[in-house]
Amino acid sequence: MTSPERNPNIKRFFRTLKEEFVKLHEFIAYGLFFKKLDEFMKEYNWIRSHQSLGYIPTSKFYKEILRNNASRGLLVVEVQINRDQYSYLKFQLF
Repeated sequence: MTSPERNPNIKRFFRTLKEEFVKLHEFIAYGLFFKKLDEFMKEYNWIRSHQSLGYIPTSKFYKEILRNNASRGLLVVEVQINRDQYSYLKFQLF
């Protein structure tokens, strides 16, 4: 499902990926590319602060959303479908 609100975020992510990862490295093999990409994504999601999230890492922002939703009687669980795709399950808590 596409959402107009998410499109700018996706575009910004790909711009950052190109400027701070792809253009700065030269890859001689797919294995090396994926290893470095994994390192970049770990830093991007777990360490790097993001202006649009109030200068906190994505992981901390996501944990706060989960905590906030659980306190309102809604539990959201992330499920990895395959290497690149995730889905979210929502449970109403009684």
